[in-house]
Amino acid sequence: MALSIVRITNIIAWEQRKLGELESDGIISMGRGEVISATDMKMSPGNYPVYSSSAQNNGKMGQYGKYMFDQELITWSIDGGGSVFFRKKHKFSVTNICGYIACTSQISTAFLAYQMKKIHKGYHFDYVTKAHPSVIRTLYRLGIPRLNEQQQIGSVFNTLDTLVALRQRKLELLQQLKKAMLQQMFPDKGESTPQVRFKGFNDTWEQRKLGEVTSQLTKSIYPQDTPEQMYIEYSMPAYDNGKHPYHSLGSSMSSSRKVLDRPCVLINKLNVRKKRVWLVVAPAKNSVSSAEFVPLASEQIDLSFLSYLTTSSRFTSYLLNSSSGSSNSQKRVTPEVVTDYLAALPCKAEQQQIGSFYHNLDNLITLHTSDLDRLARLKKFLLQTMFV
Repeated sequence: MALSIVRITNIIAWEQRKLGELESDGIISMGRGEVISATDMKMSPGNYPVYSSSAQNNGKMGQYGKYMFDQELITWSIDGGGSVFFRKKHKFSVTNICGYIACTSQISTAFLAYQMKKIHKGYHFDYVTKAHPSVIRTLYRLGIPRLNEQQQIGSVFNTLDTLVALRQRKLELLQQLKKAMLQQMFPDKGESTPQVRFKGFNDTWEQRKLGEVTSQLTKSIYPQDTPEQMYIEYSMPAYDNGKHPYHSLGSSMSSSRKVLDRPCVLINKLNVRKKRVWLVVAPAKNSVSSAEFVPLASEQIDLSFLSYLTTSSRFTSYLLNSSSGSSNSQKRVTPEVVTDYLAALPCKAEQQQIGSFYHNLDNLITLHTSDLDRLARLKKFLLQTMFV
């Protein structure tokens, strides 16, 4: 779907109006939804969505056998949660903790919704200071251009949201596929072959401890001994920040670091449910890792395969059962626990096929994530610049 943005050269000033003035002139109508409980939805089941105050899932609370509206509408949470939503024409309901605006043909619903979204972000509403229709009637002042300009602006944002929804759905499907394949392409406990295999591979997988087929990188240095040296640092914060290693001076690192002098897989020891596993294909000169990682190198195992093996549910469950510490976030495992793991290993050719499959899948996930980030930045920029 193409997104075409035309520079608006119209020099006619936008009229400044409050929401309450638009309502008084009969251009919009404002109201609140109705009480719809979980019991109501259970007693009258159906497929019509019910929208409430949630910031998740587009504000959808559940499904109902009845509906209140079958038109374009603007909704928002009176208690301050969530956002302002442009609801396209469909059959749906909104609960009593939502406000709504219905527009006549004199104003574009989409234009008004997206301008309200921008204004709404400038206020803090909660259970004390509510975004009740009686409050925002006088609080929200909007710029109103001619109708054809409203329609063009509304169309831009509507197209953007459609693109975001499509990319988000594709991303979710890819993530679901990866999760399902991680469960099916590695053998279950006690099994010698997985449920799903590539064509041409039929041999039984061999049971080996990781310590038998990998070697730990154990050489350590103290970067503060060379305070002016620039290091490539693989750390937990760097992992959580998009898996981009930091460039850090030796003076900034107060503890020892492991030297990464060859390709390896870094397996995090802390809070293992996070599955922080980092494949380092070609470590640059002066690459180091924090002591919270166990660096494993191997000539016997394809490292890409190893990186996905160690994010499988079975491996994570093993680490969780072997963790010790005062709280879930502080529980950790020892390097010996990692290397004692009894792994099911196929031949190297099958390992490479599996590693390549997941690598390509991750590239697609990264691509869709980047697309979503770019669309979000574009939408933010347009919300800041396309309204008076």
